[in-house]
Amino acid sequence: FDVQPSDVVVAEGEVAVFNCVPPKGHPEPDVIWKKDGVPINNTDHHFTELSGKLVIAPTEKNQSGSYICLAR
Repeated sequence: FDVQPSDVVVAEGEVAVFNCVPPKGHPEPDVIWKKDGVPINNTDHHFTELSGKLVIAPTEKNQSGSYICLAR
């Protein structure tokens, strides 16, 4: 990965942004986000995936955990 997500600390109700830039490939790899080893539910309106970024807004206490990005 060219950019790995780093630790983010925010107060409840703020916006958290995680960055992830996968290596180049043909075809371009898809980025998959996981929280505590479980794929993130794209239908949850708190989570937005955009161009390798994971945006959580507004944050809630139950969203704390370990976030990772994977390329496939």
